[in-house]
Parts: sequence; C-alpha cells; structure tokens
Amino acid sequence: MIIKNLLVVFPNKGSLDTFAKLLWFEMSLYGLKGRIEKTKRDHETSSMVQTLWIKVHNVPNMAREVETIKEIVTLVAEPLVVDDLSLTRAGLVRVQGRCRNPVALIGAIEFFFNGIGFLLRFEVEGGQGSSKGGKGDDKFDNDSDN
Repeated sequence: MIIKNLLVVFPNKGSLDTFAKLLWFEMSLYGLKGRIEKTKRDHETSSMVQTLWIKVHNVPNMAREVETIKEIVTLVAEPLVVDDLSLTRAGLVRVQGRCRNPVALIGAIEFFFNGIGFLLRFEVEGGQGSSKGGKGDDKFDNDSDN
C-alpha cells in the first residue's frame, strides 16, 4: 500500500525536529514505511490541490482556442495555462491546471460544438490518472497521437 501524504501535528517543535532527521520510519502495526518532511501547510486545512498537466484528446479544430479549452477543462480541473503549441498541432491539447485528486481525472465527456457531439477524453500527463484501458482503448482513443 502506498500512502502519499499524511499530515501529522507534533506536540512541539523539538519533537518535529527530531523525527524530521530520520531518513525513513516503519510503523510496526501495519508495516507501512514513510518519512517526515516539514511543511508550511496549516494543520487546520483539509486538503490541497495539485498542479499538473492534463491531456485533452479528440478536440475538434473549431474548439482549438484558448478560452474554449479553458471552459472545457473547467469541468474537471481549474485551468491555468493552455499549451499554445498543442493548439496548432494535430492530436491532443495540453492544459496546465490544478485539481484535488489527479487519480480521479480519468474518463471522457461528450461535448457538443454547433450541435455535433465529440467524446473528449481527459488524461493526466505522466500517467497519474490514465484510464484502466490504457493506450489503444478503442472506446476513447480517436487521436492519431497515441
């Protein structure tokens, strides 16, 4: 089992400093391994968003504009930057955005442009949220870039 991030509050700074010196530790009950890093994150917060690149597959030429792509990505993440070069090339469009859980960013949504439906598939660059079918999944892969 891999647990990426846990937020632990120590009773005092001395305890935190001592444990932060460890390269890693293992919990005896479940055998989980980890390491402690200091953070400036407030312990009152419930979660954080992550910044990542999202690939949008099967975007029609009529929708390859920065504002249109940002509107589309808004449904799955907070868009920050659209890769202008990917707008002019055939294939997928890349968008940098922020979301809470990149692993949940899988699947497709049908969008209608001028009354014509297109199945747009979302994928996190680097494989953090790729679909179980992977590349070659005929149901979602309509681009020539795969």
